[in-house]
Amino acid sequence: MQSWFVLKRSRASGIATAGLGLGTLLLPFTIGRLVPGLGWRGCFISLAVVIAVIGLPAAMLVRKRPDANSPSEPRSVLPGPFTVWRDSRFRLFFSMLVLASFCTFIPYVHIVPAAHDMGLSLESGTILIALIGIGNIFGRFVLAGLGDRIGSLRLLAILTLGVACSFLLWSVANGMVMLVLFSLLFGMSYGGCVGLYPAVAADLFGTRHIGTILGYLYTAVGLAALLGPTMAGLVFDKTGSYLGPILFSMVAALAASFLTLRLRQK
Repeated sequence: MQSWFVLKRSRASGIATAGLGLGTLLLPFTIGRLVPGLGWRGCFISLAVVIAVIGLPAAMLVRKRPDANSPSEPRSVLPGPFTVWRDSRFRLFFSMLVLASFCTFIPYVHIVPAAHDMGLSLESGTILIALIGIGNIFGRFVLAGLGDRIGSLRLLAILTLGVACSFLLWSVANGMVMLVLFSLLFGMSYGGCVGLYPAVAADLFGTRHIGTILGYLYTAVGLAALLGPTMAGLVFDKTGSYLGPILFSMVAALAASFLTLRLRQK
């Protein structure tokens, strides 16, 4: 996607990644309704058929834009998993992704039990997950595109700050209203960030090896997905409260926003 767009790269990236948010919103509810009739094995088979019929043909149609350089120009060397660390921008971006992603997976795992601990029903918790998905789609479709106007890095810093503010709302929440506000703000901010990550990487490192660069960068997201919810669960088991993980997530997002500004200066 990044190789085909320059002037409206942020908008294109946001729209393309909105499919992730839409799938996260629709498929869990669809599968939940189908499980009683089809069973979990039948649902897995159904998903496999959908991926085979729709996903594989769509993937085969994807094309990378041909290099604009003439054949006489030397081709750049494919960056390796260790050589990329020599670039200070890569180190900053990777660190920012670890901090930002550490907190973003915690609500998906713990917002439902946290709402239940407040005395809310299981249905209320699932509504909060749906609201995160709705905000996520809005952030990718609408907010990410603003990066073409004010700068993708500047907008990424603002939206990461928005993630931090959402966790501040969660820390003082005492009922459904505050949790709804948290879910919407978190979903919009996080969705916009995810839509901007590929565009920011393309602006910083170019599009020649953007797939490789994104692969290296997104290992930070995998690391954060492993650590964030797990540590939040361990802390809750020890203390009986989510306040500690929530405040730590807020600080992590604030630090990620600061690193994004540093990245912009570089």
